[in-house]
Amino acid sequence: MAKIPYDGVIEAVRTAADGQLELVRAYEKRGLVFSDRILLTRADLIGRMKNGQKFIIGKRTPYMGGTFETIAPIHLVKGSSGDQISVSTSVSDQLDNLQDIPKF
Repeated sequence: MAKIPYDGVIEAVRTAADGQLELVRAYEKRGLVFSDRILLTRADLIGRMKNGQKFIIGKRTPYMGGTFETIAPIHLVKGSSGDQISVSTSVSDQLDNLQDIPKF
């Protein structure tokens, strides 16, 4: 079995009116399997990423258990106003860059 290079898959996000990330719906890797859907706040996600965990955007393949269709990795970038969550490695403004992530 191939080693999975990420620790979690973000399926969808909820954003505030100003565009900042509030909540993510994700699957967490637990050994060789993935959890059911979990909800993580922005602070929880940033904390996990600072601890070295890697997250990607993706969606679960129906009837295939821990198999995901991956879309893009998520990066934690330092901005002038603090940490930003982004699908690119560049800092554009003071908001999280979430254009490729489905909303819930």
